[in-house]
Order: sequence, then C-alpha cells, then structure tokens
Amino acid sequence: AALDAIGREVTYIGSSRAPVLVRAYLTESVPSPGALVPDDQGHYRIRGIHPGRLDDLEEAFQQGRRPRPAQTVGYSRLGEERLRSLWGQMIPLQRLSGQPLHIDQSVRITEAVRRALTAHLPNAAPGMLTGHAQDGRRLLGEHLAIVPLPRIGDRYADGEILGVGLLLPVACSDAEYEQLLQGLQSWLAAGARVDIGDVTWRMKVTHGDERLALRPDRYAGFGETWVTATPVICDRHPRRTLTLRDVVSDMCRDVGLPPPEAVVAAPYGSLKGSADSRSHSLGQRAYLAKRYTTHLTVTWSRKVPGPILLGRGRYFGMGAMLPSREAA
Repeated sequence: AALDAIGREVTYIGSSRAPVLVRAYLTESVPSPGALVPDDQGHYRIRGIHPGRLDDLEEAFQQGRRPRPAQTVGYSRLGEERLRSLWGQMIPLQRLSGQPLHIDQSVRITEAVRRALTAHLPNAAPGMLTGHAQDGRRLLGEHLAIVPLPRIGDRYADGEILGVGLLLPVACSDAEYEQLLQGLQSWLAAGARVDIGDVTWRMKVTHGDERLALRPDRYAGFGETWVTATPVICDRHPRRTLTLRDVVSDMCRDVGLPPPEAVVAAPYGSLKGSADSRSHSLGQRAYLAKRYTTHLTVTWSRKVPGPILLGRGRYFGMGAMLPSREAA
C-alpha cells in the first residue's frame, strides 16, 4: 500500500515528455514473454531513476534551471534470447609521437604493440593475455585482442590511426586483468615505445579524449546492421556449394552471434577513410594472404551487441566492425 501511494505521486519517468501513471501491486501472474526486464546489456534504453537523481533535481531547482535528462537503463524482453558480446572492457592507447600511419597498417601496428606490451607482462603470464597456452601452442579460446582506433566514417576521415585499443574478453578474470595492468604500467613507465618497422611511436593511456575514435566504447553498441572498419579474413572461400552467407554465419556462431539475414561483400569499405581490402598489410600474418578477404555489411533480424570481431586475424585488428549508424 505504501509503495502504491508513492507510485501514484509519480508524474513522469526520466523526462517530463514521458508522463506515466504508476500502480504498484502484488501478483502471482507470470509476466508475458514480451515484458521488458532490466538488463545491463539490453538494447532497449529507457530513461530511469539512478543514484543521485534526487540531488540533481534539487540542485537544478535551486539554480532555476531545467534538470538534465536522466540516465538510461538497459532492458530486454523476457522471452528474448539474450545475446552477449564475447568482448568487454577496452583500454584505449593514444599515439603521442611518431609518424602517422594509415588503417591499412593495422596488423603491423597491433603486432608491434603486442610485442612491446608482452615484454613487460609478469613471468608466466596467462594465455588470456599472451594468446598462447603454457606449451607454446596458439590458444584456441578468446584472449586479449588489440584493435586499431582509426579516424573513419566522417566526411573528413582520412583513415589515420590515432591509437589502439586493448580489448578484453568478458571471460577475463580479475587476476588476469591485474596482471595486464601490471604489465601496462611497467611499459608506460619505460616510455611506452612501439617499434613498427623503421617507425617508432610513443603511446599513453587516454582518458576523456573527445574524439570518437579514442573512446573506450568505440566498438561497442547495438545494431541490426554492422559494417567493417577493417576487412574480414574469412575462414573459408565461398563457392557454388558454400555461399558467402554460409561462411559468415559460421564465423558469427564462433563469436556467439546468430546467423545473419543478409551479407554484402565489397572490396572497399562503406566507411570513409577505410582502406581497400587488398591493400592491408598482414605483417607477420602473411600466411593469411591467400584467404578470401573482403569488407562486409552484415544485417541481422534483430539488434546484436558489439564489439564484433570476425574471422582470422581478429586478435590483430582485422574484422573489426561498427554499427552502420556510426560516424567517427
């Protein structure tokens, strides 16, 4: 009864443009499959109450100004399969000095950053960070990926790489994360030098940079249609009995995504500043050169979560995708 009385006093949630009538009551009925339930990773974003909201409202009232819109809360439908990206936090690193390089050098750059960082990781660092099992063989499960942070998608985009992101799988444990931070701090203290052939960069962890390319959520978000920032190196060549959609569907399943409804391939990316799929240097991964490499536009029947990395070379910056609405 007390909660219902409070609810009757609620006039809006989040914004005064969203008036509501609120009732609170107990029921034994099971919510319908279409009911919205709180979900941090949900792609429905609804403005709601958050800690500190009352203080914000009182401060705005005292200052005689309109309150800022409330933060959004994620929701998903109760009967809907909840999709999760395999990737979680990204630590963005910014280039401080050194010759600018283009997005077609993504693999060479990410390889060099991985070498530099690995040299400062604690002894016997886990495969989650190195990409290799204890016996030296390549790790089959997800592990730290390093992705390029290029300026792409706006009308002035030139494809220059402003930095790289250390992208961690959601399965990364607290202990593994702490070891990464130890190695990162050691590398930064030593000058954060990266040698990319005859080019030397100095880098830093960036905080609060307003450029979209350097935001920690650069590759996150939800969307029905995603496009490649860097081309996808496919696991198999499409052929008469194996369509491109079949090939991409298998790669999607490998990263926990449902099969797409439509797949469009092109040698050139749809984002301004992206590079021809045939121009990308593969660095020490030249053995992948014979594989079918292409830019993709992939559409699903529902919104799917990012980050999305597809295909071979995805731990070194290839196959990185953005929601099609993105502008850099």
